[in-house]
Amino acid sequence: MADVTVPGLRNLGNTCYFNAVLQALAASQFFQEYVAGLIDAGEAASEQRPFAAVLQQCLSDLSPQPRKYIRSVVPRDLNCMLSEDTSMFRGMHQQDAEEGFQFIMEKLEKEINQSKPDTCSLSTLLPARAPFTADGTSAPIHPFYGLTGNLLECNVCQKAKPISTDYFLDLKLSLCPFMDGQRPFGTLRESLLHYTSQERIEGPFDCYDMLAKRVEQSRSSGVCDIDLDDPHCWTPDQRVVWETNGVTDPLDIARTHATFLRHVELVRPPRVLLFHINRNVYVSDTVVKLDVHLAFDDRLRLTAPLEPISYALVAVVVHHGNERGGHYTCYRRVTSSHWVHISDEHVVDVSVADVRRAKAYMLLYEMMSL
Repeated sequence: MADVTVPGLRNLGNTCYFNAVLQALAASQFFQEYVAGLIDAGEAASEQRPFAAVLQQCLSDLSPQPRKYIRSVVPRDLNCMLSEDTSMFRGMHQQDAEEGFQFIMEKLEKEINQSKPDTCSLSTLLPARAPFTADGTSAPIHPFYGLTGNLLECNVCQKAKPISTDYFLDLKLSLCPFMDGQRPFGTLRESLLHYTSQERIEGPFDCYDMLAKRVEQSRSSGVCDIDLDDPHCWTPDQRVVWETNGVTDPLDIARTHATFLRHVELVRPPRVLLFHINRNVYVSDTVVKLDVHLAFDDRLRLTAPLEPISYALVAVVVHHGNERGGHYTCYRRVTSSHWVHISDEHVVDVSVADVRRAKAYMLLYEMMSL
């Protein structure tokens, strides 16, 4: 038995979902450093950001400690602060762990986003919740923030172009290709590939490459002065506009009937990658929990735009029960070779094999040093 372990959390009344999420967050060194940085950034930060200060103290209390000194942590102050803004933390009803995670992050953001500088030119690239302090200086980068890009690839010119980018805190994955519960995926990688897979789109879309050639011909003849390198031309338009003698007219260009492939790409992977495994499916118009095992590894390697990135598993949140209710627990990594299973105040040592057998609801990975 290891000499070091982590404390459990007191259940304050059907708060197992909250306890499981807190244990998962405490397992992330990057998130602990991030919250601590919010407290250290600025004078009297603990007064300006009371929720961040209470959260940081709770995460610190849940850090690995000598086994003989272990005592359960009572997160009453944290729960009370969350209940001020969120009704889900009031009363004695069990809630969803992933929703609990989102509410914790939203509460944290309210203290971070005191003001935002004018960034009109970057409005499509930065999230509305981009963290800035009251004096306009940037706060520490949120380790859960990642960026996905939706790309369209033309089957005529084989060129791809971005149509939108989205920030995320977690990636929501499916257990099966459709919401009917049939043919469930066997591994996390299969589910992730489905998330990023190509979707065929038929229709009379403008092929950007062919359109560019025609516009360039118009430019050379003095008919059109539009610049296709301008950012506004990255989205498909039904017509191109040019200006002649101060009068704006439509330039009619025959549209090309092309097939486009749309897919999602992980443009900027976060330092902490959280997967939310959606286990709800529809059977005979009824929501049912799909209680199957999705195989996952304690190491994950992703292909990023610049270079491959490796992640290490640090926590797994599990829901025991059915679609009507149940109990949440957390598997948490204490050291690289030491794992524990935490059910509120009860903490027991487990093997990596035990962790891999878990029917995961949330999987938390941390980026490994390059």
